[in-house]
Amino acid sequence: MPLFAAGVLLAAATPWLGPLALAGVALLPLAMALQGRGHRRESVPPAPFEGGLDVVLRIFAEQLITFPRFVLSGEFARAWRRG
Repeated sequence: MPLFAAGVLLAAATPWLGPLALAGVALLPLAMALQGRGHRRESVPPAPFEGGLDVVLRIFAEQLITFPRFVLSGEFARAWRRG
């Protein structure tokens, strides 16, 4: 999630930071690949995507809303300790 958020912020800052900030776009697929790897370890897989818009909405929602809420609630730490 931090990689994804950094990528989004860098890409959004391109008008102010210049073309170098577009390197943030490279962080997005890296973050999604790591997320996919984590999802493969889950006992209940995520629901399949229902189309292109669903892909974008769910990825952004999970990265920028759901995961931070998971961490701040303490559930991430409990899941990490359970291994």
